[in-house]
Amino acid sequence: MEIFDIFQKFRIESDSARLRSVRSRTASAHFKLEDAQSQIRVISDIVDHLSLVCMAMCELLAEIAFDGDMFEAKMTETNLRDGRRDGKLSEDKPRSSCGRKMAARHVVCIWCGTES
Repeated sequence: MEIFDIFQKFRIESDSARLRSVRSRTASAHFKLEDAQSQIRVISDIVDHLSLVCMAMCELLAEIAFDGDMFEAKMTETNLRDGRRDGKLSEDKPRSSCGRKMAARHVVCIWCGTES
């Protein structure tokens, strides 16, 4: 076998390995994309549902003469419960006995069992 043939065989094997690696990474990226798209659809459905709930609540409040100023005041009060006026609910809060943080939606600490 000539040196050129050996070199060509090495290049072909090297290119084949790179192609397999690229195909593997492409497949992995494709699966991640599908997962992200699925998560976006779920979040979109949740946002649509919450928008419907908010619209219904606003209409009910208007029917009982709960005006916009009262609503704004309640929103501000609720927003400031975590000490920040940032338009969001606090994502976490300290636990009483173990000192770790937990999500605001949890009622019981998963680490120590303390009720919040």
